[in-house]
Amino acid sequence: FPVTIGASAASVTFSSIPATYTDLILKVSARSDRATFQSGIALELNGDSAASSYSRTYLEGSDGPAFSGRTVTGDQSYIVFGFVPGADQTSNTFASGEIYIPSYTASTKKPLSAIDVSENDATTKYSIDANAALYQGSSAISSLKIYSTSNNFVSGSTFTLYGLKNS
Repeated sequence: FPVTIGASAASVTFSSIPATYTDLILKVSARSDRATFQSGIALELNGDSAASSYSRTYLEGSDGPAFSGRTVTGDQSYIVFGFVPGADQTSNTFASGEIYIPSYTASTKKPLSAIDVSENDATTKYSIDANAALYQGSSAISSLKIYSTSNNFVSGSTFTLYGLKNS
């Protein structure tokens, strides 16, 4: 299910995801039109924007010391899984990321992992964001919404959803 946006867009949504696979992988190549700095890239599952539905632990490494942290259930109404460069950062450079969601049809909480890399040769180099997250919902995941936490994704940003099936 590939989607490449042709004009700036605030979000991309994959809906009516069939329950015929065992796992999902979302691959992202994106950039923001934010004038300065970078934008967070976020994930919302099943249209659920309740802060009680999401938590994550993260590790971020840049050109300075690495740091880690945790957002607990109730802190955010989505999962931030990385950052995309803004308009003032190295031109034509897109961040790339991947989210892996095992057992997305299970009737229990959904763990997921995400990794994102981006670069800005002009100033700070944000190199990697690694996340372990938990979605509290017990329904099968039938929709994914990916959005920039500030401004829009630019034309040429690509989002591809893959279904994996154990044989």
